[in-house]
Amino acid sequence: MREGRGRRRLQEQVIGTGLALCAWLSVGVTVAIVAVLAYETLEFFRLPVHAGDPHLVARRPDLQRFVEARSDLVGHPWRLVQEFLTETTWSPLFSTKRFGVLPLFAGTVLTSLIALGVAVPLGLLAAIYLSEFAPEGVRRRVKPVLELLAGVPTIVYGYFALTFVTPLLQDRIFGPAMAGQNALSAGLVMGIMILPLVSSLSEDVMRAVPVELRHGAYALGATPMEVALRVVFPAALSGIAAACVLALSRAIGETMIVALAAGQTPNWTVNPLETVETITAFIVQVSLGDTPYGSVEYRTLFAVGMLLFALTFLMNLASLRVVQRFRERYL
Repeated sequence: MREGRGRRRLQEQVIGTGLALCAWLSVGVTVAIVAVLAYETLEFFRLPVHAGDPHLVARRPDLQRFVEARSDLVGHPWRLVQEFLTETTWSPLFSTKRFGVLPLFAGTVLTSLIALGVAVPLGLLAAIYLSEFAPEGVRRRVKPVLELLAGVPTIVYGYFALTFVTPLLQDRIFGPAMAGQNALSAGLVMGIMILPLVSSLSEDVMRAVPVELRHGAYALGATPMEVALRVVFPAALSGIAAACVLALSRAIGETMIVALAAGQTPNWTVNPLETVETITAFIVQVSLGDTPYGSVEYRTLFAVGMLLFALTFLMNLASLRVVQRFRERYL
């Protein structure tokens, strides 16, 4: 009896240690990714410093090309930082290199906001219907079908935007004013892609609202619509807000749809009918080419990758902040 109890205790300790190792492994991998990203980003911004060393320049062809293209930055790393954050021309792949990342940032924000404009209203309406009005049989059938959209490969969405949505909008609404690759088509299809994320998560948190709140509202004479909009929706607001922020983070990090449908021309514009390039599309563009390891073009990947990481990290922080701010407790 005592021997069996000791064996179970040993098994639990082994299992607990294994689970802890898995948790710390994921943390370690995340820290390693961030460390590599930060190191390579720092190396990009130190290019003007390295380019000021004649011995390094003589050994490294990438520094020679950097000096030839941007001699005005040699010895002035803060000028590179300022240019990266404030200027509106991004052309690191050309002989005349400019490093203003704002066109990529604008393209990313523009397509993501269009996607959010599609996904949030449609997703919330679907969530309210499935949670408060749909018969149980309808809910059991409709929700899995809706969630199937999340399983469609994003390259399929990209070709759908390029070969169906864009020609349709050009023929029926915008005509030649709309470019063949544009932010509007990419944003609309991205909105369809993240729609299940908003609707499914929002429906889950709305159904988690205690039924006693609904019964209390009905007892006071509220209609089903009033219960849904004035009782259930505010009670689930923290989870709904978190779902919307997560969907925005997903849209910011999307790659294939924007690479195919939005274009690969960095364009400082807020016109959704024009071609734009997002941060992820630029990463794809450079990764598919013949960019040598350690070159200036190679290091720009990590600089824009760090910007993308910062954007999604801020979105996640905002999500946590919203959850803490609007959280309702039912004790």
